[in-house]
Amino acid sequence: MLRKSCQCCYKRVIFILLCWLCLYVLLISHGKEEAKKQYFKSDNKMDEATLIQTSPTKEFQRIRNNPSMVIYNRVPKCASTVTRVVLAATQRLNAKKYQLHFESWPHIKQFLNASEEKDLVLKWMSFERPTVLIRHIHFIDFEKYGYHQPAYINIIRNPVDNFISSYYFTRFGFEGWSDSKVAKWLGVKPPSERYMSIEECLKQNLKKCMTKNRPKTLAFFCGNHKDCRTDSQWSLDEAKKNVEKYFTVVGIVEDYNNTLKLLEKTFPKFFGGMFGIYQKMKSNHDLPHARTAHKVDPPQYVKAKLREELHFQVEFYEFVRKRFYEQAKKFVQQDR
Repeated sequence: MLRKSCQCCYKRVIFILLCWLCLYVLLISHGKEEAKKQYFKSDNKMDEATLIQTSPTKEFQRIRNNPSMVIYNRVPKCASTVTRVVLAATQRLNAKKYQLHFESWPHIKQFLNASEEKDLVLKWMSFERPTVLIRHIHFIDFEKYGYHQPAYINIIRNPVDNFISSYYFTRFGFEGWSDSKVAKWLGVKPPSERYMSIEECLKQNLKKCMTKNRPKTLAFFCGNHKDCRTDSQWSLDEAKKNVEKYFTVVGIVEDYNNTLKLLEKTFPKFFGGMFGIYQKMKSNHDLPHARTAHKVDPPQYVKAKLREELHFQVEFYEFVRKRFYEQAKKFVQQDR
C-alpha cells in the first residue's frame, strides 16, 4: 500500500515538474517574441517625423547604426542579375555579419494578394539574423502588420530602354538560353508574336502592344494595391511617396558605378567592399552573361513614341535620377 502511495506521489511530482517546464518554455518563447516585436514595432508618427526632419547624413547614419533587414525588391531588366551576383560575392566576405536570402523560381509572383503579402511578411520577420533579401516583388508596407519597415534599395533605368530590353527578354531570355529554358522561365509565345519587332507591334495595335508589354516599374515602388498595376497619376504619386519614405537608395543603371558606391557608403555593414568586388569580377570576366537575346534597337521615332506612352514612368525615372545625384554628390566621390 505504501509502495503504491509512493509511486503515486512520484508520478504527481513528475507531472508537476513537466507542467512547470512547459510553462517556463512558453514564457521564454513569449518573451523572445515580444522583444522581437518591440524591436521591429513601428511608431508611425515618430518614424515619419524623423524621416521628414532629418538630413540625409543623419538618416543614413540612423540606418547604418541599426541595420536588421534590407530588401532589394529588384526591378526586372535593370541590371538586377549582375547586382544579385555582386551582392552574393560581397556577402561571402561578411558571412558572419548577416545572411543573404534570395528567392527566384520560374513564374515567381511579383504581385501578391493580401493573404500572400501577410504570409511573406511573417516569414521574413522570422529571420533571427540581419538579412539582405532579394526578390522580384512589389513594395510591401510592413507597418500594416505592426513591424518596423525594413530599409529598401533598388535600381531602375531609362523607361524606354527598359521597355526595349523587357520586350525582347520575355520572348528570348538571355543570350545563350535554349528555347526549353525560355519556355520554363518565361512561357511560350506564338511565333507571330515572338518574332514581331517593337515597331511592328506598335503599328499593329498601339494600345494592345503597350498594355501587354509595359514594364511594371511603378508597381515595384507603389505596392500591391490593384491600382498600382496601372500607370497613372495616383500610382506615380504613391511610388514617389514610398521612395522618399522607405527607399534609402534607388540607383540608376546608367551610372552603375556610383550606384554601387552609394550603396556601399550608406550600408557599409552589408555592402562594404562591393564596388571593389564588382570591379574585380568585371576585369576577371566573372560577371554573369546577362544580355538580352535578339534585342533590336528601334528607330528614333519609335523611341519617341515609347517615351510619350511611358510618360508616368519617365517622370518617375527623372524624379529618382535627381534624388540619386543629390545623394551621390554628398556621399560619394563620383566617377567622371
